[in-house]
Amino acid sequence: MQIIPPSVSKLWSLLEIRALVLFSLGLQSILIFTGNMKKNSASKKLSTLLWLTYLSAEWAVTVSLSVLSNNAGTL
Repeated sequence: MQIIPPSVSKLWSLLEIRALVLFSLGLQSILIFTGNMKKNSASKKLSTLLWLTYLSAEWAVTVSLSVLSNNAGTL
């Protein structure tokens, strides 16, 4: 029994790099536009949200580069 249908798996393999790069770009944009807010605010929730965004952005870049290097021979 397959959990993910073959059509979805094929679509993901085609769009994987694009989706990861766009996700990373979106997170980096959030960090750029909210960076000054952290300096001026003492809110724990904002600090936690920005910290999680920072960690997610770092993860997205690492995964994107990993996918690119794994697919470098097949491109």
